[in-house]
Amino acid sequence: MNLKRFRQAGLICLVALLVMLPGAVGAQIDVELPETATLSDDTWTVSINHPEGWVSTSTEDGLFLADTQDALDKAVAGGGNIAIDSTGIIVFSPAIASLLELPDDAAADDALTAFLDILGLQSPSGEVYSGDPAVSFNLYESQDDGTVDFGSPLFEMSTVDAFAFEREDTFIFVFVISNSDVFELTEAMWDTLTLTPADAAPTDETVASEGEFIHLVEDDGREFAFSATLPEGWVSSVDEETGTIILASSEAALAVASGDGDELERGDTALVVVLPSGLRALDINPADSADLVFTAYAATLGIEAYPSLVEGFEVFTANGWLGGDNLPGGQANLYAFGFPAGVVTVMVLEVNGSSNPDTRSVLESIRYDLPV
Repeated sequence: MNLKRFRQAGLICLVALLVMLPGAVGAQIDVELPETATLSDDTWTVSINHPEGWVSTSTEDGLFLADTQDALDKAVAGGGNIAIDSTGIIVFSPAIASLLELPDDAAADDALTAFLDILGLQSPSGEVYSGDPAVSFNLYESQDDGTVDFGSPLFEMSTVDAFAFEREDTFIFVFVISNSDVFELTEAMWDTLTLTPADAAPTDETVASEGEFIHLVEDDGREFAFSATLPEGWVSSVDEETGTIILASSEAALAVASGDGDELERGDTALVVVLPSGLRALDINPADSADLVFTAYAATLGIEAYPSLVEGFEVFTANGWLGGDNLPGGQANLYAFGFPAGVVTVMVLEVNGSSNPDTRSVLESIRYDLPV
């Protein structure tokens, strides 16, 4: 790829995308698409459904999908020889369309032409076909004389086709990298490609959360869902950077758990949830057993604690009381749930001797698994 050309065009954000072209998704005529991958920025959320078992990763610039972690790792490393009968898909950030400075009446084929020109790519025929979506087949790097070098494919033994979809008065650009016929599969996926304005998408701010609370999270190249059933009046907040979710019985309790309040009221409760991604950031392995994660998490708080196994939960659960000056009220009840997808810790903050009767039901409802 002509990375120098990207920089000259002022689209440095595209460099990482083309370096990270995904390597492989099993080419199959199975159009069941039970899982969803998403990418959000300040303006848009783009989502696409994909087959079960695919792995995905995303940055602020694009969403990448592949059928194995090995294939995704090779793609992130910069390409190479893709396995036989493999396919990769990259969905570029919708924000990229605004960088092209297209006229208001531009169609999808105009947008795709401008996009490929900026990237320095073209098909052997140079054609971009109009339609929904617009498409250009079998891309190569453009030469100074307008030809392509057939000896330098973007990916060895695989073609790269480019698509442009018009959504919400803007454009989504997609690359498909494949060495087999995946028309039926990709057509099914295109039907699920959606673009939602950011003001219609969930935010990380406090939200009323009565009923089923579900938070989707990208962790270690896969998408998981944390869920819990919350009683009336409960609220929540999410901190993506730290992998932390707070579920609280009131705004005041949430403020205390967030460090913005002084002390809990009697009968209030706050659950501070640390997801596997947050534990990993603390140098704790969420693939360890729940008791080991419990002990390691307590140690990050400067507390030496030894949990016991508690019953009544669907997964192996370690539990114990913690005490320390750095805890609201000087104590907390810590749980470590050993879900197959990774351990999740939950610190329960309550006034001593004044437990909220809803706390146990919320704890029992917590799940961390693949999205349904």
